[in-house]
Amino acid sequence: MLRTLGLAALLAVAATAPADAALRLTAPRPGTELQSFQHARAHGARLVVRGRASKREPVTVTAPCVLRVCTAQAVADRKGRWSLALDLVLPARTRRLTVSAVSASGFTAERSVRVLAPPPPGPMPGRRWLIMTGDSLAVGTAAALPGTLADLNVTTNAVSGRTLAQGMTLLRDTPVPARPILAFSLFTNDDPRRLPALEAAVRRSLARAGGRGCALWATIRRPRGRGPSYSPANALLERLAAEPELAGRLQLVPWAAYVRRHRGLLRRDGVHATPAGYAARARLYAQAAQRCPT
Repeated sequence: MLRTLGLAALLAVAATAPADAALRLTAPRPGTELQSFQHARAHGARLVVRGRASKREPVTVTAPCVLRVCTAQAVADRKGRWSLALDLVLPARTRRLTVSAVSASGFTAERSVRVLAPPPPGPMPGRRWLIMTGDSLAVGTAAALPGTLADLNVTTNAVSGRTLAQGMTLLRDTPVPARPILAFSLFTNDDPRRLPALEAAVRRSLARAGGRGCALWATIRRPRGRGPSYSPANALLERLAAEPELAGRLQLVPWAAYVRRHRGLLRRDGVHATPAGYAARARLYAQAAQRCPT
């Protein structure tokens, strides 16, 4: 969705600074155009930021977001190189933003980025929202999901490799309308033994949805032989969905069980889906959304 961000020249830094202490941004380059996309009632975008600093030096990067200032941190490697990605949720009328970097030694650098608005069509007024936050599996379902939920406004903010913590940070930054359906495709990139973090994320999503909202969480399928099993994580999701106080408001997308019963829906890595698999995954999310309280 975003154009590739390339290399650029040194930004202005204090002239008296030692060469190894200067902070530089090498991306985004001057004149970068960041393609945004609709996300809830705002715009989403992923901004890749790279640069150089003193070796092993922490660097903090900030950019504006609709609800707060978005922040991420990186640490330069032994050659002074650092990089990170900022998931931004921007006001719909944003056309330019300034990304700032500050090193632990106090050097700063800034760059202006032009924001390109997402293409039409826009949301339909009066319709309920389904807001998907996810990883590469959500990337795969993004195209098919709106067609399965023609009576909802559907938006997806997804990127390969996204972790649970990154998804929850994005949720915190997202303006949520009344009675939302918050859908998640997360935890496949996390250590399956981090069950307390998963439970906290599920409960946080329901709190964010509010008393009249709903949250959808997909069970996880990863092949055996690649570390600890995700079965305890799936059992936790099932237990949470059965809690009386969460009944109805937490709906499971039974992906793990579905792909066990239906062969040929996964690629050779046993994680990502075929085109038919992504279409089936989108239908499972749609069915879960239809079970949400009205």
